[in-house]
Amino acid sequence: MKKLLLGAFLFITVFLNAQCTKGSWLVGGDAGYNYSKLDVNDAEAVSTITINPNLGYFVIDKLAVGAVIKFKSTSYAGISSSMFSAGPFVRYFFADLGEKAKLFGQGQFTFGSETEPGEDESVSFTGWDLGLGLAYFFNHNVALEAELGYGSEKPSEHDGIEGIANNSFGLKIGFQIELGGEH
Repeated sequence: MKKLLLGAFLFITVFLNAQCTKGSWLVGGDAGYNYSKLDVNDAEAVSTITINPNLGYFVIDKLAVGAVIKFKSTSYAGISSSMFSAGPFVRYFFADLGEKAKLFGQGQFTFGSETEPGEDESVSFTGWDLGLGLAYFFNHNVALEAELGYGSEKPSEHDGIEGIANNSFGLKIGFQIELGGEH
C-alpha cells in the first residue's frame, strides 16, 4: 500500500507539474456539433457531430504542436455518412485571463476518407480548421475548453466530378490534461 501511495505521489509531483510549459504533453480532445449549408444551389442543411482526440507537445512555453484524429458523423436530407481523418495541429496560448483561464488559437490540417451509405468505396478529402478558444483550468493540469471555429473540408474528385467544399462554423467543448514539463 505504501508503494502505491508513493507511486501516486511521485506521479502527481513529477508528471503533473505543467500548464503550457516547454516539455509538457497535452492530452485530450473535444466533441462538437456543427450546422452548415452546402455551397450549392438549393442549399441543404447539414448537421454534424464530431469527436476529436489529440496529443500535443509544448515545443516552447505556450506553443504546442501535435496530432489530432477526427471522427465525424454527418446527416442531411435523411442521408448519413461517416468520416475519419487525421493530421497535425498547432496551438498557441496568447493571453492569460487571471490565474485559471487562458485564451488560445488553434489551427489544424487533416487528411481523411468518407464513406457514404450504400457505396462500396470511400472518397478521400482534405480539411482545415481555425479556432479561438478559452481554457479554464480546474487545477494546474486539467482544463475545460470551449472553442469557436471555422473550417472547410473538400472531397477529392470522384467519378469525374469535382468535390464541393463544405464550410462550417461551430462550437467545440473539450478537456485537456497537461503532463510533464521542465521545472
